[in-house]
Amino acid sequence: MKVKSLKEICLIFVGANFHAIGQGPFASMPAELKHKILQSVCLRRKNFTPAEFQFFIEPSDHLTSLDLSQCRSLNENHFELMATKCRQLVSLNVAGCVSVTYDVLQRITESCPHIRQLILSGCPKVLP
Repeated sequence: MKVKSLKEICLIFVGANFHAIGQGPFASMPAELKHKILQSVCLRRKNFTPAEFQFFIEPSDHLTSLDLSQCRSLNENHFELMATKCRQLVSLNVAGCVSVTYDVLQRITESCPHIRQLILSGCPKVLP
């Protein structure tokens, strides 16, 4: 059995309790750490508002890789927001995100012209 690092445990805790903590303590957090917490939050929340999602993907000027695999709480609105805010993405993993549709995929690829790696396994709605 692999023992989790203190950093991993903290990310899990924040992800599980973000609704109670709120955005305040994270306002001045480095973008890279916000993006890591994003995955932890959306893996553990059933309702993840677009406003909360936007908070975590901004500032996104330098965001080139995003792993949202198994984030089943995300819907088309979240992906639409990501497509408009994360135009520098080179790598995107949305494996297991069941709400990714062909239209969402088309919008992402049009808005994020630098994407070179797109992981879609477990996304049953991507076929036209």
